[in-house]
Amino acid sequence: MPDKELGFAQWYAVMADLFKLNPNPDAPEQAYDYRGFYEKNVRGKDMEFIRSSVKQFGKNPEVHVFTDEFKKPEHPTFSNESVYNDSTKGIVGGRWEGEVFFPSEFNKRLAMEQQLKQLNGIINGD
Repeated sequence: MPDKELGFAQWYAVMADLFKLNPNPDAPEQAYDYRGFYEKNVRGKDMEFIRSSVKQFGKNPEVHVFTDEFKKPEHPTFSNESVYNDSTKGIVGGRWEGEVFFPSEFNKRLAMEQQLKQLNGIINGD
């Protein structure tokens, strides 16, 4: 395993344990680009970031350290701050005003599609 991937894997394992995330950062249901976040914000200062995250989590377990910048379109609070926000493709996230999230039409449509998919799974016994 190359050093770059090893560093990410070690960091993600700690974050997954701390924040109760799926242990597989590449699982299809992941709605966040943890690799993108790691590359931009963490690589080279892994232990410093981990210590800071543990300290922040200890003060408020509800707070995550992951920014909107790497939320994928299927994330419930996918916003216009994400690198995946692309109005030319109709992928337009909601917006934040302070602590309040205002979903876009894209957010609402995707949420409805996800709910219908879950209902179909329940009905069909999936």
